[in-house]
Amino acid sequence: MACLNTNGYLGYTDWRLPNTNELKSLIHAGQSKTATWLSSQGFNNVQSNYYWSSTSYTGYPFFVWYVDMDYGQMYNYLIPDYFYVWPVRSGQ
Repeated sequence: MACLNTNGYLGYTDWRLPNTNELKSLIHAGQSKTATWLSSQGFNNVQSNYYWSSTSYTGYPFFVWYVDMDYGQMYNYLIPDYFYVWPVRSGQ
C-alpha cells in the first residue's frame, strides 16, 4: 500500500489491506461465484481470483490469509506470491 499512500491515491494517504473479517464480509454464502455476485451489487473490476488480507496465519509469520473471490473461500499461503489487493481505508 506504500505506493498508494506515497502518491496520495484519490487524494488519500491512509490506504491499507483489509483484514480477514473485512474480506469475509464481501462473501455471500448463497452465491456460487463471489466476483460475479459482487459485480451485480455495483462493485467494479472484481477478479475471480485471490485477494490478500492483512491477517497473518497464527504461528507461521510468513503466511497470511487470503480470499478466493471465485468460490468465496478463505485460505492461508506464503506472503511472496502474486495475488490481487483490495485497498481499503478507515474513512475518517
